[in-house]
Amino acid sequence: MKSLWRRCFERRRARLLRAHVWLLAVYCVWSAAAEAGILCPFYMITGIGCPACGTTRALSALMRGNVRGYLFYQPFAPFLAAAAWGSIHCKGRSARILCAAVFLLNFIYWAARLF
Repeated sequence: MKSLWRRCFERRRARLLRAHVWLLAVYCVWSAAAEAGILCPFYMITGIGCPACGTTRALSALMRGNVRGYLFYQPFAPFLAAAAWGSIHCKGRSARILCAAVFLLNFIYWAARLF
């Protein structure tokens, strides 16, 4: 009989695997759409970039060490990525409040960038 700890570990591992497979699938679809010239649906409808616009380019620039490019594309990118990860994996009220605060700050930054 498996211990409770072992079952919880296996469930968490399965959840992480599903999340990574889902992220990989989204990345593949997104990349294929970008190669085909299909833009963001929000951009196609409104003509302006969405609040998360530039996040992928910013993280890519940050991984290459290009801080200027990272700040130009989306200065909230690492915080958005951490908040997205935290909203999936972290439980509790404080984690939800922190994630909501990051998303709200990004939305305020996006709105200020429009003007």
